[in-house]
Amino acid sequence: MIGSIPDEIMSIINTVIKATIASTLPDGHCLRRSIAKNHNVDPGWVIKKLKRKCTSMIASNATMKIENNISWYNKIKNIPDRWTNIKSNQPHHCPRSDWGGVNEIQMWAMIAGTQVIVIDKQMSNCTIYLPKGDTIPRRYSLDIITQQHCNWKRNGKPPQYLLYNGVDHYNGIVYKKSTEHTPTRRNNHNSDGIQEYPLCSQLANTATATDETQVKRKDPPVIPTPPQIGENKSVALIEETTNTQPLKKPKIATKLEAAAITTEANMDTADAIGKLRNLKRKQEQQQEQQREKETRDKKEKQTQKKWKQTKISIYTAGKQDNKRKRNIRKSIVEHEQRGKNKRKATE
Repeated sequence: MIGSIPDEIMSIINTVIKATIASTLPDGHCLRRSIAKNHNVDPGWVIKKLKRKCTSMIASNATMKIENNISWYNKIKNIPDRWTNIKSNQPHHCPRSDWGGVNEIQMWAMIAGTQVIVIDKQMSNCTIYLPKGDTIPRRYSLDIITQQHCNWKRNGKPPQYLLYNGVDHYNGIVYKKSTEHTPTRRNNHNSDGIQEYPLCSQLANTATATDETQVKRKDPPVIPTPPQIGENKSVALIEETTNTQPLKKPKIATKLEAAAITTEANMDTADAIGKLRNLKRKQEQQQEQQREKETRDKKEKQTQKKWKQTKISIYTAGKQDNKRKRNIRKSIVEHEQRGKNKRKATE
């Protein structure tokens, strides 16, 4: 159920995002189905993650900026367990009161640890939901996707897109298979017997603890400064991987020691990469704030300059008006004096 799409939106989806629209069933679960389409999983898997996230947030007394009513979190937590077995392309109707909405989109951004962007085909704009959950989603023109999509991909996790018809239905926007963002389906069951897939399980597990802490606290998390090259084994490993010379392999007595060293090195490397990415993201945020401040200061100076010019023009016009009035009064007095002098002369 897709319907007609404006040419501008189709062009952005095809050429900028490089994705396709995934149609969903209009059974009341279209939002959850759209998210599932994007990650190549069943809608029940998405619902299970939402239930777990709400349970965790209730336990930690955390809420999202967009929704501070605890009853909503209890409602999602108490969703019937049969919903976690909903399959793709199999209808499972629910009443309008149970339809998904902006709260679930914001929560999924927190679970996935990436931006979720909803494109409104009726209004021809988009709404961006940030993964921290401590801000209100903002609406932008579609130009921001054209300008920033490539930067979003380079700076971290690519955003997830949804298509909204502006009334009552969502469809997924799935990256094309030629791109690196499309997850591949593999059989991988967790302890609960739910079939998981690499991308979603990784995003959900890594985003749970950090996002809740960031939402509960108003102050932003402290991002540690990455160590200098040579001070930390993890950073040294990154340096060595870019070197053309082969790495010197340590002498290892047993296979068990080899596996332990390899695991520790991989963990340290991932930790260093995460710190560097966080530092880069913080620097970009500071630069963006500096640019916004400069823009505000520039606008304020322009406003003050215009107001000063306006006051000068008003004062100048007043002076000119007073001078004109004085000249008129002077000409009247002179005219009356000439009349008196003429009458005296005739007498």
